[in-house]
Amino acid sequence: MPCLSPNYLPRYRLCLRSVRDRLASLFLVVWLVFVPLQLVYAKPSITLAAPDIGAEQLKKDKKGGYVLVIVTEAFNRLGYDLNFVSFPFERSLKMADSGFVDGELVRSPSIEVQYPNLMRVPERLFSVDLVVVSRSPVDLTTGWSALSGKSVGWLLGVKAIQNHTPESVHLTAAINTTQLFGLLNKKRVDYVLSTRVFGVELLEAKSHGLIVNDEALVTISSYTYLHKKHKQLVPKLAATLAEMKKDGTFQRIIEEYKREGG
Repeated sequence: MPCLSPNYLPRYRLCLRSVRDRLASLFLVVWLVFVPLQLVYAKPSITLAAPDIGAEQLKKDKKGGYVLVIVTEAFNRLGYDLNFVSFPFERSLKMADSGFVDGELVRSPSIEVQYPNLMRVPERLFSVDLVVVSRSPVDLTTGWSALSGKSVGWLLGVKAIQNHTPESVHLTAAINTTQLFGLLNKKRVDYVLSTRVFGVELLEAKSHGLIVNDEALVTISSYTYLHKKHKQLVPKLAATLAEMKKDGTFQRIIEEYKREGG
């Protein structure tokens, strides 16, 4: 080829430049074709928040970790990837209500008045008992009124507690369960309120001589919540969760986690 002859060095350089230009053009064509295809076929994603104490619990207590697995499976069936982030109790709700994240992994209906932008997915994930932890047995036959005039520790952001406690109760907030049970151990409060979800912490409380009263103050139902910008997903996610209960997937995941949790 003439352009490769030693007698035609300028033309040889021109030929190399031409080859490079052609390769660059070919690479550009390939990039323009395949990158948009990857973007087209990439799964959309949803990011849900949870209180950091709840996120910590998912890691520590395998019996509670099934919630994340179930909701992830439900979103996967709908063609979505699920991302999970954690914040302090109150901030988690504010992030979700503002639309900064797409919703809350699990919350109770007690949040709905204060955070109207969050829509409940009307298929229950689980129910949990709210219990009283104390230094001596407590008569709870009168329910919430048994707390009247007492000082009570609670986890900041648990709306069910704020909504139910009598006005005469002096509430002291804690930001995590270690601080919460510390209030009781140090006799800074008469009782603390906790849910049976925090099984690891309740066992630790018993080891310090504290009493977890058997009678529950209230049973709280918990659901996933989505920001209203995803309102079209709410009935779809509810239907998928119901389908998972019907086909046995929901209970199978729970049983697997119970076995692993001991």
